[in-house]
Amino acid sequence: MKLRYLIILIPIYMTATSFLQAADTLYDSRFKTWQDKANKGDAFSQYSLGNAYLRGNEVSIDINKALHWFKEAAKNGHAKSEYKLGYIYYSGKGVKRNNKTAIQWFTKAAEHDYSPAQFYLGKMYAAGQGTEKDTDLALKWLNAALKNDYTPAKREITRIKQNKNNESPVKTAKVKRPVKKKAFKTKVTKKSGKKSFDVAALLAEGRWMLDNKPSEILPSNLNECNADEKSINCKTDELSKSTLDADISYKRESSMTKLTSNGRFLVIAKENTLFVLPTDPDNPDVDPESIPATGWSLPQRLICKFKTNNKITCSTDDYQKVTFKRDF
Repeated sequence: MKLRYLIILIPIYMTATSFLQAADTLYDSRFKTWQDKANKGDAFSQYSLGNAYLRGNEVSIDINKALHWFKEAAKNGHAKSEYKLGYIYYSGKGVKRNNKTAIQWFTKAAEHDYSPAQFYLGKMYAAGQGTEKDTDLALKWLNAALKNDYTPAKREITRIKQNKNNESPVKTAKVKRPVKKKAFKTKVTKKSGKKSFDVAALLAEGRWMLDNKPSEILPSNLNECNADEKSINCKTDELSKSTLDADISYKRESSMTKLTSNGRFLVIAKENTLFVLPTDPDNPDVDPESIPATGWSLPQRLICKFKTNNKITCSTDDYQKVTFKRDF
């Protein structure tokens, strides 16, 4: 590197280093102030310490210390701390997930008129998470959030009212598990030089995997299925997944139809998003385009074919290829 460039870069580096050191010193000073005030019962400082330990800001992440300081602040009626406790117990961030405890803390924050807690409390009542399902209470809290200008509540209220109007009083039959296989022949025969597959039987064997994980769509240990010689229908229990923006609880339903002897069949799958919790609890109003709306998704269609007894390839409507394999 030429000397003149080095001479220019040295003061820039020294300035940046000085700025970072000043920032660290400033944060250290604030942290010490929070500790002093928190020990004297200041709720905001207790909340700030809880956040520091939750996120690992200038300290190691310590969920027990985070819980301690949030609970101390909650004793003082600090709504954001109550909400944060609900978030921790609902998401299972460093603790065992506990919906009942989560709803207790969300309720405290909601009663202190904190709109994000009112919103998520309403969603929990709508989904029956941590409590009995109660549409009236769900709408009560969602309307409270909307009254406080928490705009995502409007979409949720509309969805719940639509579902309420569409509810059928007829109870659906319980799905049996496991699939009974004795009605199916499992042999693969050759006819005119081509393989002939008993698709229903092979699917009903279960243990289908996608990307080395149990399939949520084809029969596996994640779902309960019933079957006949013409179709197989599966439902999962509540599942969860995480994106960059949110932790999501959902269920899946799928139907495998048009089973043919050449190994081809059609899958129609849909997802019911039950609950969405922001990954960053301080930013509950995530861009709605980055997370799914609660409720049923549009059906996804896959056209599938057996390659062997233990391998299936599928194409989606948007031309994506997926491969399912059987776990042994």
